[in-house]
This record gives sequence, C-alpha cells and structure tokens, in this order.
Amino acid sequence: MRLKLIIFMILLFATPAFGLVTYYVDPTYTDTGSNADGSASDPWTDISSNWSSINTSLAGDDVTVYVSARIVASDTQEDLGESITVSSKTADPGNTLTIDGNSFYNTSDSHESGSWSAYTGSVRAKCAGVISQNAGHTKYNDFTVTGFEIANCSGKCVSVCGDNWTVDDNLIHDNGDSPLFLIVPTSDAAHEGSSAYCPASDNITVSNNTLYDSDGEVIYVGGGGCSSNDANFGGNCQASATGGDSGSHTNITISGNTIYNGGSLGSQGDAIDIKAAFVNLTVTGNEIYNLTSGSIRAIVMQGWDGTDQNIVIEKNYIHDNTAIEDAVIAVVNSWGTPNGVHIRNNIIDSNSTGEGIKSYDCGGGYIYNNTIYNNSSFGMLLTGTWTVKNNLLIDNNSDGAQVSWGSPIQSNQAYSDTFGETCTSCQTVDASDVTNAAGGDFTLPSDSDCIDNGATISGFSDDYAGNSRSGTWDIGAYEYQTACTNCGVTIN
Repeated sequence: MRLKLIIFMILLFATPAFGLVTYYVDPTYTDTGSNADGSASDPWTDISSNWSSINTSLAGDDVTVYVSARIVASDTQEDLGESITVSSKTADPGNTLTIDGNSFYNTSDSHESGSWSAYTGSVRAKCAGVISQNAGHTKYNDFTVTGFEIANCSGKCVSVCGDNWTVDDNLIHDNGDSPLFLIVPTSDAAHEGSSAYCPASDNITVSNNTLYDSDGEVIYVGGGGCSSNDANFGGNCQASATGGDSGSHTNITISGNTIYNGGSLGSQGDAIDIKAAFVNLTVTGNEIYNLTSGSIRAIVMQGWDGTDQNIVIEKNYIHDNTAIEDAVIAVVNSWGTPNGVHIRNNIIDSNSTGEGIKSYDCGGGYIYNNTIYNNSSFGMLLTGTWTVKNNLLIDNNSDGAQVSWGSPIQSNQAYSDTFGETCTSCQTVDASDVTNAAGGDFTLPSDSDCIDNGATISGFSDDYAGNSRSGTWDIGAYEYQTACTNCGVTIN
C-alpha cells in the first residue's frame, strides 16, 4: 500500500497540469544548436519562427509563452525586435494563448542551461507591435497579452480582431500610424471603417495599461460607420460589413488605463474614440490627462439607430487637458442617435477648453453623480433626452452659468455661482464643500452641503471609489465616509 502511494505521488507531481503548455523565449539566449524546444532550459530566441509549435499545442491546451523581462547582466529589458503577429496563430483553436513579458526572466544565457526566476522589477520585455488586423477579415480568438512594452511601432502598436481578447498591464506608446491602439472597425472603407475590417467580435478587455505619445487617437474603438452623415443610421451606414445592420462588437471593457499625450506625434488625439453600433460597452476607472495637441476629446462616442446600447462611462478621472475641441465627454449623433448612455461617478477637473459633458443628441441617456470642477465652459451642455441627477458643478464657465440644456428630467444638483436653468431640489455650494478641489481631492468633508441631498437611483449603488451608497444619497462622485483612506485622487 505504501509503495502504491509513493508511485501515485510521483505520477501526480511529475505530470504537468492538464490544460496548460508553457514555452519560454529569451532574445539574447545563446542557442548554439538548431533544436531549441522552447523549454526553460533551452528557450526560443523569438516567437515569429515558432508559431507552428505554438499552434500544435493550442489544438489541445491553453498555451502560455513567457518572454524574459530582463537580460542576465543587468536590470535592462529584453527586446524581441519584432511584432507579435497574432494573425499567425490558429484563428479559433478553442484554447487561449497568453504571451507574458513581465513575470519571469532567464538567469543564464548558456546553451541548454536556461534557468528562470520570478521577476518583480519594473522593466518589461519589449516588442514592436501586437497585430491581428488582416485583409482576410479573419477573427483570431482567445488571446491575452500582458506585461510588455509595446513601443516604437512602425504602424499601429496594437490591433484587435477577435473574440475573447485581453490586453492588460502593458506600456503602449510611440506609433507610426494612427491610431495607437485599434479595435478594428466592423464597417468597410466605404463606410469610414477599414478595407481590412473585422467581423463583429465579442468580449474584449483593455485594462490597466499605460498609453501615451500617439500619432492619432490613443484608443480607437472601431465599429460601424457611414459614407456620409446620417442621423438615423440609415442607408448610408453600415453596422458590420459581414453582418448587415446586425450590430458591431459587443461586451467591450476599457478599464483602469492611464492615458496621456494623445496626438503628441501628429493628427487627432482623442483619448478614447468610440464609433457606432456598439452594445454593452463600459469605460471605467481610467485616468486621462495632458491632452495638449490638436482638437480632441477625452471620450467621444457615436450612436446606433435608437437601439439601447447600454454604454456606461463611469469612475473616470479626466483632468488638466488643454486642447479639448468641444467637450471632455462628447456624445455625438453624426452616425446615429445614441441611446442607453450612462455617464456616472466621473470626476472632470480643470480642463482649460471645452464643456465638461456635451451631447449633440441622445435618444435616452442618464447623467448621475458626476463631479465637474473648474472647466473653461459649461459643466454640461445637453441636447436630447436625458435624466440628470446628483451632479456637483463648481466654478465652471469662468464662474458663470454651470449648465445649458433643454428640458431633461432633472433634480438634486449642487452648484456654485449661477445654475443657468431651472433646478429642482438643488443646493448652492462652493469649493469648500469638497475636501481640497485645487489638490484633486473631491471627497466630502463632514459639513458638506452635498451630504444627504441627493436622489436615490436604481441601476448602480456605489461611488467613484467603490464605496456603497445607501440611505439618502450624497451629491457628486463621492459618498461621504466617516473614515476614508486614500479616497482622493492625485493629480499627476
């Protein structure tokens, strides 16, 4: 019995975990033979010549490829010296390929003596792009890239075409072709999309990246488009070149990213440009600042033919931008009237041009619990059908009127100076009603007139920092906390 147990334990620990194949890549490894197998002891020196092995493994298992984060001699990054051409992998293997540039590094460059250790430093393996856009309009599904510096790209630094993509925790900067990061349009070139368009894709996550210094838009969320302006998304428009008007990409999340210097290398530099016909898209927890070149917006979105799109723009900190074209957050109707737009719990702070939030039209939108401070023009300039509640507007528009709008369903705003429209159940406030507006801390002091003067709203239940709202809600992005550690935002 004891012998059987020992044999079982040997087999248990000697057998790799089912569902995962691991390969290793070290660009500076000394491979004196021709039979490197991608193992830890005998790693590959590139990815591009090893797609056959990767694809063979993907047929049966998830695959992870670790690229050494640093060289052996010093804490200096490894450089693949190539793009990761995702269109070289099997298009839809049913298993996920992950390429990781920050978790491990090779401590020995000697032939067949590779030895890998966990890496906790700040450098990352570098590559010249992560590309899946293709002229064949093929989706390359189930892919994750994490921990890389993706930079100094000859074209776009990242292009996404496929289901189940995750682009997480990368440094992405300095591209040679607009935009820096592209979710490939579903419309064709005749409809202001791309000749290398992508079929409608599902489940795309862009999270915790730092993106900066772009030629063109920083993140361009390509979708449907039109051959000319069409407010009704009619005959001049195309949701998807492969699916008629059945819709564009779905279930997209853009979260926790830091974005700055959009357009610094040329062309238009919107931080996040969202095109038409999306359903279920969330932009949350991003910091956007120092947009200083061209006529740009921090977040701009289009619509789609009256459909409830369920687009959520929440918990973003947008501050200190100097080249805003019309508004920090712009809801536009040139490719269809947006509907089902939720703008909530954002902080819009000290942008020296443009409105805080502006809509050209909206078939049904909701603006709740935003804090809008010290912006050069109106805090909100709205056209269309909106429900607007619990927003805090201080010192916008050169201390003039804080808002200009038609007839939204509205109540429970707090404002300084002049409101500009009729306001129901509203509070007059000033900068003392937040902790330190000039320092970027918009939490509420215990004596703030924003406390317990908001309306209770269904559909969400937290504030900018993730604290629960309960009882009588407060006005603005923050719910008052008797004890709150590191709740305030910090200006870069």
